[in-house]
Amino acid sequence: MVKIGRNDPCPCGSGKKYKSCCMEADLPSGKVIHFPGTAAAPAVWQAGFITVPLPVSGDVSALPAVLMVVEGDRLLFSEVRDRVPAGPAGEAQEIERAVREASRVAAYAPDRVLVRDPAVAAVLALPDLSVSAVDALPDLDFIAADLFAAVAGLPELLSPDSPDTWAGWGLSAAQVAALFRASAAFYRAAPWEVLTDEVVIDAELPGGRRWTACVLGSGGMEYGLALYEEAEDLLGMLTAPDPMAALAALRGLALSLGFSSRDELPAPMVREVRKAGWEVVGPAAYPYLTVLNAPDGGISPVDMEDLTVLLEAVARVMEEIDSPEGGVPSPEWRDPVTGAVLRLSIIEGGWEESLWDAPTLLQPGCAEGAGAEPAAALDVPDDPDEFADAEAPVVGRFAKWLKRTGVSHATVDKHATNAGLFVDFLVRWEGVPHRAVTELDLRTFLYDWYPRKVSDTRTRALAVPTSLRRFFSFLAEAEGVACPWADPILRDRVAFERRLEEFPEGFWWDEGVKDWRAGLYDDLWERAFLPEQEMVRGEAWDGTMGLVEATLHRELQRRWLLWRDEVIRAGTVEPEAVRRELAGRQRTWARTPHPGLRGKTPVQAIRAERKKAR
Repeated sequence: MVKIGRNDPCPCGSGKKYKSCCMEADLPSGKVIHFPGTAAAPAVWQAGFITVPLPVSGDVSALPAVLMVVEGDRLLFSEVRDRVPAGPAGEAQEIERAVREASRVAAYAPDRVLVRDPAVAAVLALPDLSVSAVDALPDLDFIAADLFAAVAGLPELLSPDSPDTWAGWGLSAAQVAALFRASAAFYRAAPWEVLTDEVVIDAELPGGRRWTACVLGSGGMEYGLALYEEAEDLLGMLTAPDPMAALAALRGLALSLGFSSRDELPAPMVREVRKAGWEVVGPAAYPYLTVLNAPDGGISPVDMEDLTVLLEAVARVMEEIDSPEGGVPSPEWRDPVTGAVLRLSIIEGGWEESLWDAPTLLQPGCAEGAGAEPAAALDVPDDPDEFADAEAPVVGRFAKWLKRTGVSHATVDKHATNAGLFVDFLVRWEGVPHRAVTELDLRTFLYDWYPRKVSDTRTRALAVPTSLRRFFSFLAEAEGVACPWADPILRDRVAFERRLEEFPEGFWWDEGVKDWRAGLYDDLWERAFLPEQEMVRGEAWDGTMGLVEATLHRELQRRWLLWRDEVIRAGTVEPEAVRRELAGRQRTWARTPHPGLRGKTPVQAIRAERKKAR
């Protein structure tokens, strides 16, 4: 049987991706989409172990493994183990623990859990939950492949060449201290926010030694720097259909410097770091080293020196990118301190297409949580400047929140500046406070307003989604304004980059710009974010609106988004069904006396304004 990937063309011939067409039908019966917070759709989780094909021994049971629990594209729990537990009972016990922990973190329990082995399902002790064994767990396999798409991010358990202490590498304390200093500088510079994992670094050291390097972390899972002795190994990791197979097929030496939480490291290593006083940015930024394919099972002093030099050099590249002039060095950049030469290039074909799949089921698109107030978007500010001044402090609070994470001042400034652009768009262009932000606002900002209105270097532009991911995390954690729809949008680098690259330049009334904008608004229509063009039967909203009509249309747009969430949360999630329900509400609203129109309906007020303008 040929394995079909989620993003492969659907074999039915529809032209769509498999995940957007027949994948749901191919899953076991009962598989549905779950939206947390709704009672209408049961939550279906997939759980199990994924072994990592590293050459530890000839015993398959001795391979390292990751225990995972997922729901759709969301990773709920992961834990690295040195091997899969022996027997169905041992495996079931670990899966039970993982599901309970995932339920605690997610704040809700699943209705159904899917596993691979019928013997495991038979002994899995999860009261009040349905447990089923199925042949395939496509969501779990997809996330696992993404997780293992690069060598960095494989903790010490995944390699036989990772001792429990830094002294175990046989290096001098001075070398390890230098590596920690370079690692701290690298972490503060946060290069993963600009140098995505499709950016290949050809690195030449002063003595002539060469490495092919890759910054990891743009996916938000594991941060670090990976060095490959053979360039083909990295290219295979980035472009192979099966990254795990590419990992197992490494031909040359590979070094990976990653970062881990202090609690996840061996206790002897933590004590060693504390005693030595080596520099660490924070409790979640302890460096760890993974070495693969080393002939003697370790790392040589020369390789350690190369890794240290390149960590420093990449950090200084970011200093240049964050400078007032900005820009990624091209075609090559020489580090003035270490003398290392870095040549950056982008792997073609390394990204999947995205822009955009038509949704088959809809999710709520308003903010939620204790600090959210979606209905506040209905209010029209009396004084736009006062309203903007009242909203501005949220950017300052975001900057203070960022500083506590230990990133550099330049990184804080960059993220705060980008978040400020988004807040300015919300309050000055949409008249909406941050506590009432919607998915429509984010999509409009990223895919229309920013490319048209902001003139900046490509490098600075590409940092915007990362900055906004941080900002939305801050809103959820510190402001109580949760936007679960934001993260998938901001992780879609392909869509944002293509909108930037394809913008034809010009004004909104130019034909090329109109066509470019139409692509986005067609997508927003498919997602039922936009009201009907027909105001009431036989009468449409005007292309050039008067003040009354424009004010009412803005109100309708904001009411439409509130109605949309109400309809979806009530259990109607198919786009056309949602739109039919909302169209009926729109017509009722248009014919109902409006409290701000002295008893007139919106239709009557607009007719009067149009008649007066003739």
